[in-house]
This record gives sequence, C-alpha cells and structure tokens, in this order.
Amino acid sequence: MPVFLVVTFALTWAVWVPRALGVQVGLIGRLWTWAPAWAALGCAAVMYGRLGEELAWRGYLLPRLLIRHRAVSASLILGVIWWLWHLPLVWTAGAAMEGRQLWLLLADLMAMSLIFTYVFLGTTGSVLIAILLHAATNLFAVSPPSGPDGDLTVPLVALVMKIVLVTALFLRLPRSFGDGRSAASLPMLADRQRD
Repeated sequence: MPVFLVVTFALTWAVWVPRALGVQVGLIGRLWTWAPAWAALGCAAVMYGRLGEELAWRGYLLPRLLIRHRAVSASLILGVIWWLWHLPLVWTAGAAMEGRQLWLLLADLMAMSLIFTYVFLGTTGSVLIAILLHAATNLFAVSPPSGPDGDLTVPLVALVMKIVLVTALFLRLPRSFGDGRSAASLPMLADRQRD
C-alpha cells in the first residue's frame, strides 16, 4: 500500500508542477496533465476511503464478532458501530452524509452491514471484495440522500429494497453461517479457532 500511495502522489505532482510553473502544453500535454492526475486522485479517493474502513470492519472486527455471535447478530453489532463511526459526517458541513436522518442512516447501515456480511462469508472472508463492494455502493449512491425539500421517498425506497435483499439472502444462508462455524471457515482466524 505505501508504494501505491507514493505513486499516486508522485504522479499527481509530476503532472501538476510543470503546469504550475507555466510550462505551455498542447492537446497531448493537456491529456497527459489531466488523465493521470484524475486517475491517480480517483484511485486514491476510492481506495483509501474504503480501504481503511473495510480493513477495520470486515478484515478485523467482523471475524472476531463471528467467533462469539451468529452472522446476523455480528452484522447488527457491526452496523451500530459503523453508524457511530459515520455520525460526525451528519453534522459536517459539505459532507456527503450532512443532514441525514439519524434513524434512516442507522437502518441503512444495518441493512448494508448484513449484505456485506453475506458477501464476506460467501467469499470466505475476502476483504478485497468488501472494499470493492463498499466503493461501488458509494459510487452508485446505493444510499441516496433525501430530496432538496426533505422528501424521504427515494432513501426509503432504497432502504426497503435493501431489506428485501437482506431477507432473501439470509433466508438462503447455509445453517453454518448462523451457528458460529462460519468464523471457522475464515483463513484469517484459523489459528484462533484452534485455541
């Protein structure tokens, strides 16, 4: 990861410093200036925003919760923690979650936590898939904000769709997902399970 960070920022600086110094560029120069800079910044924004969260939530906390709790309980506990983590964004001016209804954010994150747990367990603990899923849900506004006049129709429809999906997924869960044995299948906890 440090290499990616260095490359991302080095590329951005290598592209923007000549422009800042007044170097004239033609069409090819403009493409060279903008394309790598946007690509580097986009990769950094998408990966680093989700990478840290998912390393903590699915890479560390969820497997440990699954040792002591069933998948649904572990997901709901993690959903509350995830909600607490995002609360400051509700009160941060300009943040994507600014002004969100607290109850709606909690319900939304609980539903998403259940979906993420299903995917995480279905991929035998792939944190990479969790990171990509998190990035995709943010990119495609899976949790849309309320309308400009405070209308909650779109966020409520999105929440209902998530609840339907969660219900369908968890009705199909293998019995082992709910009894603590799901943690035993996670490679990162193989040593802990033997203790």
